[in-house]
Amino acid sequence: MESTLAKSPATFERFEMVYRQLFDGVKRASPLDAEVSALAFIEEACENSGTADHMPEWLGPFAGIVGRAVMMESGIAQELSEERKARLAAAIGPALAHAIRLGYTEGYFEAKSDG
Repeated sequence: MESTLAKSPATFERFEMVYRQLFDGVKRASPLDAEVSALAFIEEACENSGTADHMPEWLGPFAGIVGRAVMMESGIAQELSEERKARLAAAIGPALAHAIRLGYTEGYFEAKSDG
């Protein structure tokens, strides 16, 4: 299954819009939750550090592999058409890109504070 990450920038924009709406709801519902606060902190650090627009070149193949693994492990691979499998893999890409950027940002600041 080939990833369509590079071909669908609108997918990233849609993901970010939906993610922001959902995350805002979580922050309102759990304003004192330490894990939500930690996520909010790293989200802000990511935005302020300029890593929010970074997408590594290996993300496309990685997202395709993760998409296949999720379908296999969940048992839904047999239930989906090839078109739906491709759409699921493409939908996973933006979420992975977002998580990778957050992890990179957190790792960068963590290493900086240790040094």
